[in-house]
Amino acid sequence: MQVVLNVITQLLSKASILVGIIALIGLLAQRKPLANVVSGTLKTIIGFIVLGGGAGIVIGAITPLGSLLQQGFGLQGALPVNEVFTALAQKNYGQQIAIVFALAFIVNLLIARFTPWKFVFLTGHHILFMATLTVGMLSLFLGGSPVVLIIVAALFTGFSMAFFPWLSAPFMEKVIGSQDFVMGHFGTTTYVLSGFMGRFVGDPEKESTEDIRFPDWIGFMKEPLIAMGVVMFLIYLIAGIAGMARVGTAEVAKIFGNSDYWWLNCFLQALTFAGGIGVILLGVRMILAEVVPAFRGFAEKIVPEARPALDCPTVFPFAQNAVLAGYISSIIGGILAMMLLM
Repeated sequence: MQVVLNVITQLLSKASILVGIIALIGLLAQRKPLANVVSGTLKTIIGFIVLGGGAGIVIGAITPLGSLLQQGFGLQGALPVNEVFTALAQKNYGQQIAIVFALAFIVNLLIARFTPWKFVFLTGHHILFMATLTVGMLSLFLGGSPVVLIIVAALFTGFSMAFFPWLSAPFMEKVIGSQDFVMGHFGTTTYVLSGFMGRFVGDPEKESTEDIRFPDWIGFMKEPLIAMGVVMFLIYLIAGIAGMARVGTAEVAKIFGNSDYWWLNCFLQALTFAGGIGVILLGVRMILAEVVPAFRGFAEKIVPEARPALDCPTVFPFAQNAVLAGYISSIIGGILAMMLLM
């Protein structure tokens, strides 16, 4: 039984496989030809793999910037990474997490089938994160009863998998202009808060980040990926100069593998970051082109009227200037928050 649970967990914890299975079921439910079933399923999986690869490129490109900020501005702290916490928790609660992961998905399907919350959470790694978090936290209070711990954690996780997409739905409809999908992310409360605050800032009918027009002399900034690369290069340069002023050129060079041309590495890392975003956008387009039509069949046959809840990069193509503006403002907000905490 444990082996079966482990296999199921490994399959479903992979976002690409999970959504690929959903696409497969949806295409089969619509009685599509075999060629369409195979093509749609594989394209969905490939799209998620491409998306994950882009995310890896972005993380790799942004990591040296964290070191530069630490060297240049004396910032000391811990790097919060979901995957590290998940790996550590698996050592002590691996069996409970596996069971909660599987049960939570079933709870989500039941809620979508029998309540007005018609949303199926398809961001597999976030399901794993939430299952790990709930098991870890609840073990502090329910550690003596594994059965109760599993039941409570599964119900809470499954409920969250329906509640957060429902919370995002009205805002997502405005962002994407349809009801094709909603947000499948456990940081949704901050997105909803932003959407609520946006009602009091400007006029959405007349003002938009996508309407920003750059002067002719910086016409190249009209291309979002190029603009993102240029902005990242400036941020890298500022952090690099601050690092040299504080710890010297040699220490800054170590961050890039003892390279003497640290400024060139800043340039390449900035463009690599922009390239990673481009890869993410490619993966997103592949996913949306396949999973949304396939999901309609899944919803019609199994969970009528259900909508898929997908990860946050799926909104990137709908407002690329906003991605850049949001990234810059998040860096500024993060620095201000760290200064406040210090």
